[in-house]
Formats: sequence, structure tokens, C-alpha cells
Amino acid sequence: MTGESLKRNHERAVGEQLLKAIGEPGTFKRLGNDQDEPDLFFDIGGREVGIEIATAYYENSDAKDEWTLARGERAMPKEGFEPRSGGVLVNPDDLICKRIQQEITDKCGKKYSAGEIWLCIEQRAALSDAKSIEACLGTLNVPSGHGFAHIYLTYQAPLHDGGEYAAFQLA
Repeated sequence: MTGESLKRNHERAVGEQLLKAIGEPGTFKRLGNDQDEPDLFFDIGGREVGIEIATAYYENSDAKDEWTLARGERAMPKEGFEPRSGGVLVNPDDLICKRIQQEITDKCGKKYSAGEIWLCIEQRAALSDAKSIEACLGTLNVPSGHGFAHIYLTYQAPLHDGGEYAAFQLA
């Protein structure tokens, strides 16, 4: 599978997980054109909804680690785990919250040619839990005038928070 198809499959999976997490039945229609459309289009209650997907990692090195492994550019160590290539995290809750804010700011500054559009930021931060997410949500700034009907933050909750894929509506 190519890197582009892996990316598109990831985006679709995140979009489908978002709809499940918020209890909104939807049917996948098509992929966006990667120029002026959001990543995905779903039929939700008889209307076409575009969903733009963004992923927030602690650092760029975490994204690189995850995607080089997914693309088969390197193998998982036989131990089944590996240390972060970025080293030990200092203030991980602050790091991920800043990265989420960067994704919000970046995506809210773009224009899309579709009708109803949602933004979904998937948080990829293994050390986060409901308490750290709640603290982050209180600090996020969603720019006014953005073109999104809804903005969501999603993450995989740790077992002590139920282990479910969770979604929080920001706007």
C-alpha cells in the first residue's frame, strides 16, 4: 500500500470513528480532492458533510516514527516496542495541547469549496487521559470566522477512562 493510500485510509477510519463516537450515523461517499475540498465526504441524515482530518502528535518525530513503521520503511523491533526517537517527553500535556492549538489555527485559516464542513483533530498522545484533555480544552482558542460547522477533538481513552474512542466538540 502506498503512503498516500495509507494516509487516506487513516483519514477515513478517523472520520468513521468520529461519527461513531458522537452517535451520528453516516455513510461514506467519497474522498476530497486534496486541493480545495476537505479530506472526506459522508452522507449524514440526507445531507453531504465534508470532514477535514488533522492529526496532532506530541512532536514531529512521533509522526515520523508512526508513519515510517506503517509504510514498512522500517520494522518493529522484535521486542514489540521501541523508545521514542524524540527522547523523553517533558510536560507532555502541554506539548500535545500546543500541537492541537496549532492544528486548529492552521485548519481554521484555510478555505474549502464544499458546503457543510466539519474539522476533526485526532490526538495521538498515549499519555493523555480525560483529566488532561479537559484541562487542554479550557485553553484552546478557536479563531472566529472559521468555515467549520463543527470542530471536534478525538482520542483513544486509556483503560482507566473506559478505553473508548472519545470525541469532544470544540465549536
